[in-house]
Amino acid sequence: RGMGAYVKRRPPGNPAEFLPPVLEARQELAEGVGVALKRAGALGAEGGGSGAEEGPGSPLPVRQATQDTRNLLRVGALGSIRDNMKSVSDASSGAGEAEVAQFFSELETFDADLMGVIRGRQPLDAEAAGAELAAAVGCIDSYLAALPAGVVAEARSVVGALEPPAAPTPDDVAPEVGGAGPASGIST
Repeated sequence: RGMGAYVKRRPPGNPAEFLPPVLEARQELAEGVGVALKRAGALGAEGGGSGAEEGPGSPLPVRQATQDTRNLLRVGALGSIRDNMKSVSDASSGAGEAEVAQFFSELETFDADLMGVIRGRQPLDAEAAGAELAAAVGCIDSYLAALPAGVVAEARSVVGALEPPAAPTPDDVAPEVGGAGPASGIST
């Protein structure tokens, strides 16, 4: 039984209700955690963990950057990914359950390796950790492929509608006609 007896699962409903946070978590995992991992790896590559406790490449900054990376796994959409993935599978008549189990196995391996670095048991192997992270993201992609296509399309449209519009690029901005704007120095 364990903690599972105290965790209340969401009632089954429309799987598309629980899937947008999973899509957001996938993006956070691939981009946010990936960038943080690269930053920690760059710190480790600068000095290779020479044994000094301060300065670039030393164990302390690498451990701190690795801790920051690990903390990202517990906030935002990633903080509730377990409940959301299981709720989607429950609402989809069990679709994707094997992929959910594989995802959490990959994520736990990645998390355990980060913890080993933080505790000083092993140096950060950014390449291997990046491969573990890519495997976890791949499991989410496999999970999405196992779900009904209509549900995934509906969830993607919800995520797309919630994303802020892209900032205009200089090519998108039309030049002012007549020069009677704030840049021309004419005041009204």
